[in-house]
Amino acid sequence: MKDLELFVTVIGKEKPGNPDPIFHVPGGPGASSEAYAPILGSTYVPLAVELDRQIFFVDQRGTGQSLPFLTCDDPKKPRDCVDEWKSAGLDTKAFTTAFAADDIADVAAAFGATKVNLWGASYGSRLALETVRRHPDIIRSLIIESVDSADTPLDKIAGVRGALGRISARCKSDPACSKLTSDLAADVDRVASQLSSRPLTTSSGKMDATVFADTTQQLMEASIGRSTVPLFVNAVSRGDVATVDAVLLSLSAEPALTGKFSVGMQLLTNCSDIAPFGASKRLSTLEPPDDALFDRSSFAAMSDLADETCAPWKPGTASVDLVTSDKPTLIVAGSDDSNTPVENATRVATKLSASSVVEFPGYGHFPLHRGGNPCAAEIFVAFIQQPLQSVDQRCVTEGAVYGALEQLGTVELRPVPLDHVGISAALPTDWLPAGKGTFVGAGSSVTVTLTPGDVDAVVGSVAKALGAPSPTSRAITVGDAPWTQASIAFSRPGGEANVEIALVAAGDQTLSVSIVSPKDQADTAAKRLNEILSSVKPL
Repeated sequence: MKDLELFVTVIGKEKPGNPDPIFHVPGGPGASSEAYAPILGSTYVPLAVELDRQIFFVDQRGTGQSLPFLTCDDPKKPRDCVDEWKSAGLDTKAFTTAFAADDIADVAAAFGATKVNLWGASYGSRLALETVRRHPDIIRSLIIESVDSADTPLDKIAGVRGALGRISARCKSDPACSKLTSDLAADVDRVASQLSSRPLTTSSGKMDATVFADTTQQLMEASIGRSTVPLFVNAVSRGDVATVDAVLLSLSAEPALTGKFSVGMQLLTNCSDIAPFGASKRLSTLEPPDDALFDRSSFAAMSDLADETCAPWKPGTASVDLVTSDKPTLIVAGSDDSNTPVENATRVATKLSASSVVEFPGYGHFPLHRGGNPCAAEIFVAFIQQPLQSVDQRCVTEGAVYGALEQLGTVELRPVPLDHVGISAALPTDWLPAGKGTFVGAGSSVTVTLTPGDVDAVVGSVAKALGAPSPTSRAITVGDAPWTQASIAFSRPGGEANVEIALVAAGDQTLSVSIVSPKDQADTAAKRLNEILSSVKPL
Protein backbone atom coordinates (compact mmCIF):
# COMPACT_ATOMS: atom_id res chain seq x y z
CA MET A 1 0.00 0.00 0.00
CA LYS A 2 1.44 3.40 -0.95
CA ASP A 3 1.84 6.20 1.60
CA LEU A 4 -1.18 8.30 2.55
CA GLU A 5 -1.38 12.05 3.03
CA LEU A 6 -4.19 13.22 5.31
CA PHE A 7 -5.57 16.73 4.89
CA VAL A 8 -6.44 18.44 8.19
CA THR A 9 -8.43 21.65 8.71
CA VAL A 10 -8.04 23.45 12.05
CA ILE A 11 -10.18 26.36 13.28
CA GLY A 12 -9.80 28.32 16.49
CA LYS A 13 -6.98 30.15 18.24
CA GLU A 14 -3.43 29.09 17.51
CA LYS A 15 -2.88 28.69 21.27
CA PRO A 16 -6.28 28.05 22.88
CA GLY A 17 -6.78 27.98 26.63
CA ASN A 18 -7.82 24.31 26.66
CA PRO A 19 -5.37 21.68 25.36
CA ASP A 20 -7.96 19.03 24.46
CA PRO A 21 -9.27 19.83 20.96
CA ILE A 22 -12.55 18.79 19.37
CA PHE A 23 -12.15 16.37 16.49
CA HIS A 24 -15.14 16.54 14.16
CA VAL A 25 -15.50 13.44 11.99
CA PRO A 26 -17.10 14.06 8.56
CA GLY A 27 -20.05 11.96 7.43
CA GLY A 28 -20.86 10.19 4.21
CA PRO A 29 -18.77 8.08 4.17
CA GLY A 30 -17.01 9.99 1.43
CA ALA A 31 -17.47 13.59 2.64
CA SER A 32 -14.61 15.84 3.66
CA SER A 33 -13.96 18.95 5.72
CA GLU A 34 -14.89 21.05 2.68
CA ALA A 35 -18.49 19.86 3.09
CA TYR A 36 -18.71 22.02 6.21
CA ALA A 37 -17.51 25.23 4.56
CA PRO A 38 -21.05 26.74 4.33
CA ILE A 39 -21.51 26.52 8.10
CA LEU A 40 -17.97 26.91 9.44
CA GLY A 41 -18.51 30.59 10.22
CA SER A 42 -22.03 30.27 11.62
CA THR A 43 -21.63 27.05 13.62
CA TYR A 44 -18.09 25.94 14.28
CA VAL A 45 -16.17 29.19 14.74
CA PRO A 46 -18.52 30.41 17.53
CA LEU A 47 -18.20 27.04 19.26
CA ALA A 48 -14.40 27.14 19.03
CA VAL A 49 -14.41 30.65 20.52
CA GLU A 50 -16.87 29.87 23.32
CA LEU A 51 -15.11 26.64 24.30
CA ASP A 52 -11.61 28.10 23.81
CA ARG A 53 -10.60 24.98 21.94
CA GLN A 54 -9.46 24.17 18.45
CA ILE A 55 -11.75 22.13 16.21
CA PHE A 56 -10.07 19.67 13.85
CA PHE A 57 -11.55 18.25 10.65
CA VAL A 58 -9.68 15.29 9.15
CA ASP A 59 -10.37 14.33 5.54
CA GLN A 60 -10.78 10.57 5.82
CA ARG A 61 -8.37 8.57 3.68
CA GLY A 62 -9.66 8.39 0.12
CA THR A 63 -11.72 11.60 0.43
CA GLY A 64 -11.44 15.36 0.02
CA GLN A 65 -7.92 16.73 -0.17
CA SER A 66 -6.34 13.62 1.36
CA LEU A 67 -4.20 11.60 -1.02
CA PRO A 68 -4.83 9.37 -2.77
CA PHE A 69 -8.41 10.40 -3.57
CA LEU A 70 -10.51 7.38 -4.54
CA THR A 71 -11.98 8.16 -7.93
CA CYS A 72 -14.57 5.93 -9.57
CA ASP A 73 -15.88 7.00 -12.97
CA ASP A 74 -18.77 4.54 -12.99
CA PRO A 75 -19.85 3.07 -9.62
CA LYS A 76 -22.07 0.63 -11.54
CA LYS A 77 -18.87 -1.01 -12.80
CA PRO A 78 -17.07 -1.72 -9.54
CA ARG A 79 -14.57 -4.14 -11.07
CA ASP A 80 -13.28 -1.37 -13.33
CA CYS A 81 -12.77 0.91 -10.34
CA VAL A 82 -11.08 -1.82 -8.30
CA ASP A 83 -8.76 -2.68 -11.21
CA GLU A 84 -7.83 0.99 -11.57
CA TRP A 85 -7.06 1.27 -7.87
CA LYS A 86 -5.00 -1.92 -7.96
CA SER A 87 -2.97 -0.58 -10.88
CA ALA A 88 -2.27 2.53 -8.80
CA GLY A 89 -0.99 0.37 -5.94
CA LEU A 90 -4.08 0.77 -3.76
CA ASP A 91 -5.49 -2.05 -1.63
CA THR A 92 -9.28 -1.84 -1.25
CA LYS A 93 -9.04 -3.52 2.14
CA ALA A 94 -7.04 -0.53 3.42
CA PHE A 95 -10.02 1.81 3.03
CA THR A 96 -12.19 0.82 5.97
CA THR A 97 -13.69 2.46 9.02
CA ALA A 98 -11.15 0.68 11.23
CA PHE A 99 -8.16 2.13 9.39
CA ALA A 100 -9.82 5.57 9.34
CA ALA A 101 -10.15 5.33 13.14
CA ASP A 102 -6.42 4.62 13.37
CA ASP A 103 -5.79 7.70 11.22
CA ILE A 104 -7.65 9.88 13.74
CA ALA A 105 -5.40 8.63 16.51
CA ASP A 106 -2.32 9.28 14.36
CA VAL A 107 -3.42 12.86 13.58
CA ALA A 108 -4.04 13.53 17.29
CA ALA A 109 -0.55 12.27 18.10
CA ALA A 110 0.99 14.34 15.29
CA PHE A 111 -0.51 17.51 16.78
CA GLY A 112 0.46 16.56 20.32
CA ALA A 113 -3.11 16.03 21.54
CA THR A 114 -3.09 13.36 24.24
CA LYS A 115 -6.86 13.72 24.79
CA VAL A 116 -9.57 14.72 22.31
CA ASN A 117 -13.29 15.38 22.38
CA LEU A 118 -14.55 13.30 19.47
CA TRP A 119 -17.65 14.52 17.60
CA GLY A 120 -19.17 12.44 14.82
CA ALA A 121 -22.43 12.93 12.93
CA SER A 122 -24.19 10.34 10.74
CA TYR A 123 -21.47 8.07 9.31
CA GLY A 124 -19.10 10.16 11.42
CA SER A 125 -20.74 8.65 14.50
CA ARG A 126 -19.92 5.17 13.18
CA LEU A 127 -16.31 6.20 12.69
CA ALA A 128 -16.19 7.94 16.07
CA LEU A 129 -17.47 4.83 17.84
CA GLU A 130 -14.88 2.69 16.07
CA THR A 131 -12.19 5.13 17.21
CA VAL A 132 -13.40 4.69 20.79
CA ARG A 133 -13.22 0.93 20.36
CA ARG A 134 -9.68 0.97 19.01
CA HIS A 135 -8.17 3.96 20.81
CA PRO A 136 -10.04 4.56 24.08
CA ASP A 137 -7.04 6.15 25.80
CA ILE A 138 -7.18 9.32 23.67
CA ILE A 139 -10.88 9.98 24.30
CA ARG A 140 -11.83 12.65 26.84
CA SER A 141 -15.47 12.78 25.72
CA LEU A 142 -17.62 11.52 22.86
CA ILE A 143 -20.44 13.32 21.05
CA ILE A 144 -22.39 11.35 18.44
CA GLU A 145 -25.46 12.62 16.62
CA SER A 146 -27.75 11.14 14.01
CA VAL A 147 -26.26 7.82 15.02
CA ASP A 148 -25.32 5.43 12.25
CA SER A 149 -24.25 1.98 13.38
CA ALA A 150 -22.97 -0.29 10.62
CA ASP A 151 -26.21 -2.13 9.90
CA THR A 152 -28.41 1.00 10.09
CA PRO A 153 -29.13 1.04 6.32
CA LEU A 154 -30.58 -2.47 6.55
CA ASP A 155 -33.35 -1.14 8.81
CA LYS A 156 -34.31 1.75 6.52
CA ILE A 157 -37.99 0.81 6.19
CA ALA A 158 -38.48 0.46 9.93
CA GLY A 159 -36.59 3.72 10.55
CA VAL A 160 -38.76 5.67 8.13
CA ARG A 161 -41.95 4.21 9.55
CA GLY A 162 -40.89 4.96 13.12
CA ALA A 163 -40.17 8.60 12.29
CA LEU A 164 -43.50 8.91 10.45
CA GLY A 165 -45.23 7.60 13.55
CA ARG A 166 -43.65 10.28 15.73
CA ILE A 167 -44.65 13.04 13.30
CA SER A 168 -48.18 11.61 13.15
CA ALA A 169 -48.48 11.65 16.94
CA ARG A 170 -47.54 15.35 17.08
CA CYS A 171 -49.95 16.08 14.24
CA LYS A 172 -52.87 14.56 16.13
CA SER A 173 -52.28 16.95 19.04
CA ASP A 174 -52.24 20.01 16.76
CA PRO A 175 -55.73 21.27 15.75
CA ALA A 176 -54.66 22.62 12.35
CA CYS A 177 -52.55 19.59 11.47
CA SER A 178 -55.12 17.06 12.63
CA LYS A 179 -57.45 18.41 9.94
CA LEU A 180 -54.90 17.38 7.32
CA THR A 181 -54.59 13.73 8.27
CA SER A 182 -55.87 11.26 10.83
CA ASP A 183 -53.32 8.58 9.93
CA LEU A 184 -50.13 9.84 8.29
CA ALA A 185 -48.68 6.39 7.61
CA ALA A 186 -51.83 5.30 5.79
CA ASP A 187 -51.94 8.58 3.86
CA VAL A 188 -48.41 8.25 2.46
CA ASP A 189 -49.34 4.81 1.14
CA ARG A 190 -52.56 6.12 -0.37
CA VAL A 191 -50.88 9.11 -2.03
CA ALA A 192 -48.03 6.99 -3.39
CA SER A 193 -50.60 4.70 -5.01
CA GLN A 194 -52.49 7.71 -6.37
CA LEU A 195 -49.32 9.12 -7.96
CA SER A 196 -48.37 5.82 -9.57
CA SER A 197 -51.26 6.24 -11.99
CA ARG A 198 -51.62 10.06 -11.95
CA PRO A 199 -48.31 11.91 -11.38
CA LEU A 200 -48.55 15.51 -10.21
CA THR A 201 -46.83 18.24 -12.23
CA THR A 202 -44.95 20.74 -10.04
CA SER A 203 -42.50 23.54 -10.83
CA SER A 204 -39.75 20.97 -10.27
CA GLY A 205 -41.21 18.47 -12.74
CA LYS A 206 -43.44 15.42 -12.51
CA MET A 207 -43.90 13.83 -9.11
CA ASP A 208 -44.58 10.09 -9.27
CA ALA A 209 -44.67 7.59 -6.41
CA THR A 210 -40.88 7.26 -6.22
CA VAL A 211 -40.24 11.03 -6.24
CA PHE A 212 -42.98 11.47 -3.63
CA ALA A 213 -41.46 8.86 -1.29
CA ASP A 214 -37.95 10.25 -1.70
CA THR A 215 -39.13 13.84 -1.14
CA THR A 216 -41.09 12.87 1.97
CA GLN A 217 -37.96 11.34 3.44
CA GLN A 218 -35.89 14.40 2.51
CA LEU A 219 -38.40 16.58 4.34
CA MET A 220 -38.14 14.35 7.40
CA GLU A 221 -34.35 14.64 7.39
CA ALA A 222 -34.46 18.41 6.82
CA SER A 223 -36.91 19.19 9.64
CA ILE A 224 -35.66 21.99 11.90
CA GLY A 225 -38.13 21.97 14.78
CA ARG A 226 -41.33 21.79 12.78
CA SER A 227 -42.38 19.14 10.26
CA THR A 228 -43.76 19.90 6.80
CA VAL A 229 -44.58 16.27 6.03
CA PRO A 230 -48.34 16.30 6.90
CA LEU A 231 -48.76 19.56 4.97
CA PHE A 232 -46.85 18.16 1.98
CA VAL A 233 -48.70 14.83 1.87
CA ASN A 234 -52.07 16.55 2.12
CA ALA A 235 -51.16 19.12 -0.58
CA VAL A 236 -49.99 16.41 -2.98
CA SER A 237 -53.17 14.46 -2.35
CA ARG A 238 -55.31 17.51 -3.23
CA GLY A 239 -53.16 18.62 -6.15
CA ASP A 240 -52.39 21.92 -4.37
CA VAL A 241 -49.35 22.79 -6.48
CA ALA A 242 -48.74 26.19 -4.83
CA THR A 243 -48.27 24.58 -1.42
CA VAL A 244 -46.28 21.67 -2.85
CA ASP A 245 -43.95 24.12 -4.61
CA ALA A 246 -43.50 26.13 -1.40
CA VAL A 247 -42.56 23.00 0.55
CA LEU A 248 -40.15 21.87 -2.16
CA LEU A 249 -38.51 25.30 -2.15
CA SER A 250 -37.99 25.03 1.60
CA LEU A 251 -35.59 22.16 0.97
CA SER A 252 -33.21 24.65 -0.62
CA ALA A 253 -32.54 26.01 2.88
CA GLU A 254 -30.33 22.98 3.42
CA PRO A 255 -26.61 23.79 2.95
CA ALA A 256 -25.35 22.02 -0.16
CA LEU A 257 -22.51 19.54 0.16
CA THR A 258 -19.39 21.21 -1.14
CA GLY A 259 -15.91 19.94 -1.87
CA LYS A 260 -14.75 16.62 -3.24
CA PHE A 261 -17.02 13.72 -2.35
CA SER A 262 -15.75 10.21 -3.03
CA VAL A 263 -18.57 7.93 -4.18
CA GLY A 264 -16.04 5.10 -4.50
CA MET A 265 -15.02 5.54 -0.88
CA GLN A 266 -18.66 5.62 0.20
CA LEU A 267 -19.52 2.33 -1.50
CA LEU A 268 -16.33 0.59 -0.46
CA THR A 269 -16.65 1.62 3.20
CA ASN A 270 -20.36 0.81 3.48
CA CYS A 271 -19.84 -2.60 1.89
CA SER A 272 -16.94 -3.27 4.23
CA ASP A 273 -18.96 -2.38 7.32
CA ILE A 274 -22.19 -4.09 6.33
CA ALA A 275 -20.85 -7.30 4.72
CA PRO A 276 -20.53 -9.20 8.03
CA PHE A 277 -24.26 -8.78 8.68
CA GLY A 278 -25.29 -11.05 5.78
CA ALA A 279 -27.21 -8.32 3.99
CA SER A 280 -28.83 -10.48 1.30
CA LYS A 281 -30.34 -12.93 3.79
CA ARG A 282 -31.62 -10.09 5.95
CA LEU A 283 -33.08 -8.19 3.00
CA SER A 284 -34.91 -11.27 1.74
CA THR A 285 -37.08 -11.15 4.86
CA LEU A 286 -37.83 -7.45 4.43
CA GLU A 287 -38.81 -7.09 0.78
CA PRO A 288 -42.19 -5.31 0.73
CA PRO A 289 -45.03 -6.30 -1.60
CA ASP A 290 -45.26 -4.56 -4.96
CA ASP A 291 -48.20 -2.42 -3.88
CA ALA A 292 -46.26 -1.01 -0.89
CA LEU A 293 -44.85 1.74 -3.09
CA PHE A 294 -43.66 3.99 -0.27
CA ASP A 295 -41.69 1.19 1.41
CA ARG A 296 -40.26 -0.01 -1.89
CA SER A 297 -38.47 3.31 -2.29
CA SER A 298 -36.63 2.67 0.98
CA PHE A 299 -35.99 -0.93 0.05
CA ALA A 300 -34.38 0.09 -3.25
CA ALA A 301 -31.74 2.03 -1.32
CA MET A 302 -31.09 -0.91 0.98
CA SER A 303 -30.73 -3.44 -1.84
CA ASP A 304 -27.64 -1.62 -3.11
CA LEU A 305 -25.88 -3.06 -0.06
CA ALA A 306 -26.69 -6.70 -0.74
CA ASP A 307 -23.81 -9.18 -0.54
CA GLU A 308 -23.74 -9.88 -4.27
CA THR A 309 -23.69 -6.14 -4.99
CA CYS A 310 -20.81 -5.53 -2.60
CA ALA A 311 -18.71 -8.55 -3.59
CA PRO A 312 -17.05 -6.93 -6.67
CA TRP A 313 -15.73 -4.11 -4.49
CA LYS A 314 -13.57 -6.61 -2.58
CA PRO A 315 -14.09 -4.76 0.70
CA GLY A 316 -12.43 -5.44 4.03
CA THR A 317 -14.44 -6.67 6.99
CA ALA A 318 -15.62 -5.00 10.17
CA SER A 319 -16.85 -5.96 13.62
CA VAL A 320 -20.57 -6.62 14.11
CA ASP A 321 -20.45 -5.91 17.85
CA LEU A 322 -21.73 -2.65 19.30
CA VAL A 323 -19.00 -0.56 20.91
CA THR A 324 -18.75 -0.86 24.68
CA SER A 325 -17.37 2.12 26.57
CA ASP A 326 -17.52 4.01 29.83
CA LYS A 327 -16.37 7.30 28.30
CA PRO A 328 -18.66 10.31 28.92
CA THR A 329 -20.95 10.35 25.88
CA LEU A 330 -23.57 12.76 24.59
CA ILE A 331 -25.92 11.18 22.03
CA VAL A 332 -28.04 13.59 19.96
CA ALA A 333 -31.00 12.49 17.84
CA GLY A 334 -33.76 14.13 15.83
CA SER A 335 -37.20 12.59 16.31
CA ASP A 336 -38.12 13.03 12.61
CA ASP A 337 -34.89 11.68 11.13
CA SER A 338 -35.74 9.00 8.57
CA ASN A 339 -32.07 8.40 7.75
CA THR A 340 -30.64 7.67 11.20
CA PRO A 341 -33.71 7.27 13.43
CA VAL A 342 -33.91 7.68 17.19
CA GLU A 343 -33.91 3.90 17.62
CA ASN A 344 -30.25 3.86 16.54
CA ALA A 345 -29.35 6.21 19.37
CA THR A 346 -31.11 4.20 22.05
CA ARG A 347 -29.58 0.96 20.77
CA VAL A 348 -25.95 2.09 20.90
CA ALA A 349 -26.59 3.73 24.27
CA THR A 350 -27.18 0.31 25.84
CA LYS A 351 -23.42 -0.36 25.59
CA LEU A 352 -22.25 3.14 26.55
CA SER A 353 -22.53 3.18 30.32
CA ALA A 354 -21.86 6.90 30.77
CA SER A 355 -24.10 8.12 27.98
CA SER A 356 -27.08 10.47 27.81
CA VAL A 357 -29.52 10.51 24.88
CA VAL A 358 -31.02 13.88 23.94
CA GLU A 359 -33.90 13.66 21.45
CA PHE A 360 -35.00 16.85 19.74
CA PRO A 361 -38.69 16.63 18.74
CA GLY A 362 -39.36 18.03 15.29
CA TYR A 363 -35.74 17.85 14.16
CA GLY A 364 -34.32 15.58 11.50
CA HIS A 365 -30.74 14.81 10.49
CA PHE A 366 -27.98 16.77 12.29
CA PRO A 367 -29.92 18.63 15.05
CA LEU A 368 -26.60 20.00 16.32
CA HIS A 369 -23.92 20.09 13.69
CA ARG A 370 -25.72 22.10 10.99
CA GLY A 371 -26.50 24.88 13.48
CA GLY A 372 -29.67 26.86 14.05
CA ASN A 373 -30.62 24.96 17.22
CA PRO A 374 -29.62 27.09 20.24
CA CYS A 375 -30.65 24.39 22.71
CA ALA A 376 -28.45 21.77 21.02
CA ALA A 377 -25.51 24.19 21.05
CA GLU A 378 -26.13 25.00 24.73
CA ILE A 379 -26.17 21.33 25.69
CA PHE A 380 -23.07 20.62 23.58
CA VAL A 381 -21.06 23.45 25.17
CA ALA A 382 -22.06 22.44 28.70
CA PHE A 383 -21.13 18.82 28.00
CA ILE A 384 -17.68 19.65 26.58
CA GLN A 385 -16.96 21.89 29.55
CA GLN A 386 -18.04 19.31 32.13
CA PRO A 387 -18.61 15.91 30.51
CA LEU A 388 -18.95 14.10 33.84
CA GLN A 389 -21.97 16.13 34.93
CA SER A 390 -25.53 15.10 34.13
CA VAL A 391 -26.95 16.60 30.95
CA ASP A 392 -29.47 19.38 31.56
CA GLN A 393 -32.21 18.99 28.92
CA ARG A 394 -34.62 21.64 30.18
CA CYS A 395 -34.18 23.76 27.04
CA VAL A 396 -35.56 20.96 24.81
CA THR A 397 -39.04 21.90 23.60
CA GLU A 398 -41.80 20.04 21.83
CA GLY A 399 -41.56 19.91 18.06
CA ALA A 400 -44.34 21.44 15.99
CA VAL A 401 -45.98 20.74 12.64
CA TYR A 402 -47.16 22.98 9.82
CA GLY A 403 -50.92 22.74 9.52
CA ALA A 404 -51.28 25.32 6.74
CA LEU A 405 -49.39 27.94 4.77
CA GLU A 406 -50.70 31.47 5.07
CA GLN A 407 -51.56 33.58 2.05
CA LEU A 408 -49.65 36.78 1.41
CA GLY A 409 -52.46 39.01 2.60
CA THR A 410 -52.97 37.29 5.98
CA VAL A 411 -49.42 36.55 7.10
CA GLU A 412 -48.15 38.15 10.30
CA LEU A 413 -44.76 39.88 10.32
CA ARG A 414 -42.21 39.51 13.09
CA PRO A 415 -38.72 41.00 13.47
CA VAL A 416 -36.06 38.62 12.14
CA PRO A 417 -32.27 39.18 12.36
CA LEU A 418 -30.69 38.69 8.93
CA ASP A 419 -27.01 38.29 9.75
CA HIS A 420 -26.06 37.58 6.13
CA VAL A 421 -27.01 41.15 5.13
CA GLY A 422 -26.43 42.95 8.45
CA ILE A 423 -30.03 44.05 9.07
CA SER A 424 -33.19 42.99 10.82
CA ALA A 425 -36.61 43.24 9.20
CA ALA A 426 -40.20 42.27 9.92
CA LEU A 427 -40.64 39.10 7.85
CA PRO A 428 -43.25 36.32 7.75
CA THR A 429 -41.59 33.90 10.17
CA ASP A 430 -44.59 31.54 10.12
CA TRP A 431 -43.81 30.84 6.48
CA LEU A 432 -41.36 28.11 5.57
CA PRO A 433 -37.69 29.14 5.68
CA ALA A 434 -36.08 28.50 2.29
CA GLY A 435 -32.47 29.59 2.44
CA LYS A 436 -30.88 32.70 3.89
CA GLY A 437 -33.39 35.52 4.08
CA THR A 438 -36.09 33.66 2.10
CA PHE A 439 -39.52 32.66 3.41
CA VAL A 440 -42.26 31.00 1.38
CA GLY A 441 -46.01 30.82 1.82
CA ALA A 442 -48.84 29.56 -0.37
CA GLY A 443 -47.79 30.72 -3.83
CA SER A 444 -45.60 33.61 -2.63
CA SER A 445 -42.13 34.26 -1.23
CA VAL A 446 -40.12 37.03 0.40
CA THR A 447 -36.34 37.28 -0.11
CA VAL A 448 -33.69 39.63 1.28
CA THR A 449 -30.30 39.55 -0.46
CA LEU A 450 -27.03 41.48 -0.73
CA THR A 451 -25.66 41.35 -4.28
CA PRO A 452 -22.50 42.77 -5.92
CA GLY A 453 -23.19 45.59 -8.39
CA ASP A 454 -25.22 48.77 -8.53
CA VAL A 455 -29.00 49.02 -8.30
CA ASP A 456 -29.68 49.22 -12.04
CA ALA A 457 -27.48 46.21 -12.76
CA VAL A 458 -29.22 44.10 -10.10
CA VAL A 459 -32.71 45.03 -11.35
CA GLY A 460 -31.64 44.12 -14.87
CA SER A 461 -30.17 40.76 -13.82
CA VAL A 462 -33.34 39.83 -11.92
CA ALA A 463 -35.51 40.63 -14.95
CA LYS A 464 -33.17 38.72 -17.27
CA ALA A 465 -33.22 35.66 -15.00
CA LEU A 466 -37.03 35.69 -15.12
CA GLY A 467 -37.13 36.11 -18.90
CA ALA A 468 -38.79 39.53 -18.56
CA PRO A 469 -37.90 42.93 -20.06
CA SER A 470 -36.13 45.46 -17.84
CA PRO A 471 -38.83 47.23 -15.80
CA THR A 472 -39.45 50.91 -15.22
CA SER A 473 -38.07 51.86 -11.82
CA ARG A 474 -39.22 54.59 -9.46
CA ALA A 475 -37.44 56.35 -6.60
CA ILE A 476 -38.83 56.09 -3.08
CA THR A 477 -37.58 57.19 0.32
CA VAL A 478 -37.66 54.91 3.32
CA GLY A 479 -36.51 56.68 6.46
CA ASP A 480 -33.62 58.72 5.20
CA ALA A 481 -32.51 56.20 2.57
CA PRO A 482 -33.16 56.57 -1.18
CA TRP A 483 -34.53 53.25 -2.46
CA THR A 484 -35.49 52.14 -5.94
CA GLN A 485 -38.68 50.15 -6.46
CA ALA A 486 -39.79 48.14 -9.51
CA SER A 487 -42.42 45.61 -10.58
CA ILE A 488 -41.53 42.71 -12.90
CA ALA A 489 -44.19 40.51 -14.49
CA PHE A 490 -43.18 37.00 -15.60
CA SER A 491 -44.58 33.54 -16.30
CA ARG A 492 -44.09 30.49 -14.09
CA PRO A 493 -45.67 27.05 -13.82
CA GLY A 494 -49.20 27.59 -12.55
CA GLY A 495 -49.77 31.02 -14.12
CA GLU A 496 -48.63 34.63 -14.36
CA ALA A 497 -46.61 36.02 -11.46
CA ASN A 498 -45.11 39.30 -10.30
CA VAL A 499 -41.96 40.39 -8.47
CA GLU A 500 -42.20 43.53 -6.40
CA ILE A 501 -38.63 44.56 -5.55
CA ALA A 502 -37.01 47.40 -3.64
CA LEU A 503 -33.27 48.05 -3.73
CA VAL A 504 -30.77 50.38 -2.06
CA ALA A 505 -27.04 50.87 -2.58
CA ALA A 506 -24.85 49.36 0.16
CA GLY A 507 -21.29 50.34 -0.71
CA ASP A 508 -20.31 48.47 -3.87
CA GLN A 509 -23.23 46.08 -3.34
CA THR A 510 -27.01 46.34 -3.50
CA LEU A 511 -29.43 45.35 -0.75
CA SER A 512 -32.72 44.11 -2.19
CA VAL A 513 -36.04 43.06 -0.70
CA SER A 514 -38.41 41.27 -3.06
CA ILE A 515 -41.80 39.60 -2.94
CA VAL A 516 -42.86 37.06 -5.55
CA SER A 517 -46.61 36.56 -5.76
CA PRO A 518 -49.36 35.55 -8.18
CA LYS A 519 -50.14 38.41 -10.56
CA ASP A 520 -53.57 39.02 -9.03
CA GLN A 521 -51.89 39.69 -5.65
CA ALA A 522 -49.45 42.33 -6.96
CA ASP A 523 -51.18 45.18 -5.10
CA THR A 524 -51.08 43.21 -1.83
CA ALA A 525 -47.39 42.45 -2.41
CA ALA A 526 -46.60 46.14 -2.95
CA LYS A 527 -48.30 47.08 0.34
CA ARG A 528 -46.54 44.26 2.16
CA LEU A 529 -43.19 45.33 0.73
CA ASN A 530 -43.66 48.85 2.08
CA GLU A 531 -44.40 47.42 5.54
CA ILE A 532 -41.21 45.36 5.41
CA LEU A 533 -39.09 48.29 4.21
CA SER A 534 -40.31 50.49 7.05
CA SER A 535 -39.10 47.86 9.54
CA VAL A 536 -35.53 47.53 8.22
CA LYS A 537 -32.90 48.34 10.85
CA PRO A 538 -29.13 47.77 10.96
CA LEU A 539 -27.98 45.03 13.31
